[in-house]
Amino acid sequence: MSAKRILFSATLCASLLSTTLLAKDSAAAGKTIEYSVAGYTIQAEFLSDKQLRWTYLKAPTPAEVGKTAIETTDNISLRRDLVLAAWTEASGANVVDVFDFGKRKVIANFVMPDGKRYQSVADFKIVKKK
Repeated sequence: MSAKRILFSATLCASLLSTTLLAKDSAAAGKTIEYSVAGYTIQAEFLSDKQLRWTYLKAPTPAEVGKTAIETTDNISLRRDLVLAAWTEASGANVVDVFDFGKRKVIANFVMPDGKRYQSVADFKIVKKK
């Protein structure tokens, strides 16, 4: 690969990172959303660019209703209206969710401590903005 091509590739990557992936005005910031997956209705509150609180509003078992946690997240704005959020829960489950605020869809992915993988796609509604 020529030096010019390498320089162009590096410049393009730096430009994309500075304008797209690390966008400061995330579509999620300050919003609260609700969606239903796998028998749960979940409320997700984007408390900051590094924290999300989830709460089970409905669950398959009554004992789980109201369960909540504040997670430390790694968030990346893939576009102004598309946010990837990843975290590890206290149970050891790993979560990587993609929130599409343009289409009001969430792609929820998680891997349980025993290695079982789950993926769901659901519509969400915004119940609170900043």
